[in-house]
Amino acid sequence: MWGRGTVLGDRYTLAERIGGGGMGEVWRADDDVLRRQVAVKVLLPALLDDPSFAARFRREATVLASLSHPGIVDVHDYGESRIDSGEQVAYIVMELVEGRTLTEVRAQNGPLAVEQALDIAGQALDALHAAHLQGVTHRDIKPSNLMVGDDGRVTVTDFGIARSSAASTGITDSHAVLGTALYMAPEQAEGLGAVAGSDLYSMGVVCYELLTGEPPFTGESVVEIALKHIREPVPDLPAEFPGPVRAFVAWALAKRPEERYADASVMAAAARRAAAGRPLGELDAPAGPVLARTGPDPAAGAAGGGAAGPPPPPP
Repeated sequence: MWGRGTVLGDRYTLAERIGGGGMGEVWRADDDVLRRQVAVKVLLPALLDDPSFAARFRREATVLASLSHPGIVDVHDYGESRIDSGEQVAYIVMELVEGRTLTEVRAQNGPLAVEQALDIAGQALDALHAAHLQGVTHRDIKPSNLMVGDDGRVTVTDFGIARSSAASTGITDSHAVLGTALYMAPEQAEGLGAVAGSDLYSMGVVCYELLTGEPPFTGESVVEIALKHIREPVPDLPAEFPGPVRAFVAWALAKRPEERYADASVMAAAARRAAAGRPLGELDAPAGPVLARTGPDPAAGAAGGGAAGPPPPPP
């Protein structure tokens, strides 16, 4: 097994473990060639036993390295290396982003002010739009994958990794995927795959949590949470929030992708309008016709589905 002092690719010396998950660990490391610090994500050796996974992961690393946006963590290198234990590991070398994850920010500060929460959302959505234009869907937007720098800059991390992870682990897997289930779009929970609109739903869940302190759906198991995303109406934001903010979140959390925002840039613009207290209008309309909803319309606060056109902002 790797640890402090392990050298990967005769170049990257692991210095400090800074994170981990179901796929591996993230380490602060020293790039002995360019004399800089980087972040290295080391994948679990077992994941490379599946040839299709290994090929998919290499392809994802290549795509991610081609993305260029200030809100997307830079990918510097990819490699495979045999470590002292004899295990073959794969790793991705990334920009080391200094700051706190959104999970840490919320744990320290509690619910965020509307302006701060929607500013974070707008920045993250700008980055997602750049990725979506290149055909890359994140598939695992959640607070731990959003970094907030001391200057307020938001960086989206772990792009593309969730796609490969989802292909090799099921929704009934261990607690390692629980965090994903909390923010999972209904179509992902149903096993229908993810689209760009799935990232928008996940961002809506993140916004709901930032504003209220809790995600909209919780439960005792991954399956219970996933079923709530699929079947249950999203709880309304409390009436204390301004109408445009409630409408903004409700649109993002529509059950079907075509009921959500047309794309991430539209949702980012809507976040900024809502933060300024301006009502949402036709420019914020979802990508397709709004279909019948299950239960009360969370944006309008009125009963019944079957509405034609986008939900109006709440009073």
